[in-house]
Amino acid sequence: MKRFVVSCICLLMFGLSSAVAQESPKTPKIPKPEFLQQKETPNAISANVGLYSTDQLLTAIISIPLAFQEVDGAKPISTCIPVGVRYMRTLTPTISVGAAMHYTGNYYEYRDDNNLDGHYSINYFSLSAECRFTYLRKNLVKLYGSVGVGLSYINLLNRKEGQSELDEHAATVAFNISPFGIRVGRQVGGYIELGVGYRGLVAAGVDIRF
Repeated sequence: MKRFVVSCICLLMFGLSSAVAQESPKTPKIPKPEFLQQKETPNAISANVGLYSTDQLLTAIISIPLAFQEVDGAKPISTCIPVGVRYMRTLTPTISVGAAMHYTGNYYEYRDDNNLDGHYSINYFSLSAECRFTYLRKNLVKLYGSVGVGLSYINLLNRKEGQSELDEHAATVAFNISPFGIRVGRQVGGYIELGVGYRGLVAAGVDIRF
């Protein structure tokens, strides 16, 4: 009899504990902020500036006398750092493709006793196709690398009083390799890239996804 009573009490306690466990509320999950729940749209357009592009380095080599010292009165007046725009479309969570346009240039003046005798300029315009590989995503942060190749149009103009005018045009391969890039943001974001090519050794910009 005692065994029967003990068994009934054990069964009763087990049933009560199961019922309490089923009725007890579960810990609610904290929802993500709304901006983290937004789905990333596939298209993006961006604008960027850079420093020390291959075009700038090539200009320095071509114009060594003008770039590093005054020769025949040639004085550096302005240098345009690499500026560009880019369109990218996301094909998969890791692969994006697109196109980019960039410009950089240098301008010098020839002066004799503060009188303008002419000017010298070299300009680069590039158009390229690009591919980007995203290797890490974490909320608003994205790490990626990119490569681009295309065509660069070069215009060299030299005008000086008493000399024949030089107006040269040429085309060459344009390229950019950025093994490291970091972007922060969702629909609107900012990014920094390190690499070599028409975008520069370091480049920064903003983009908008749509």
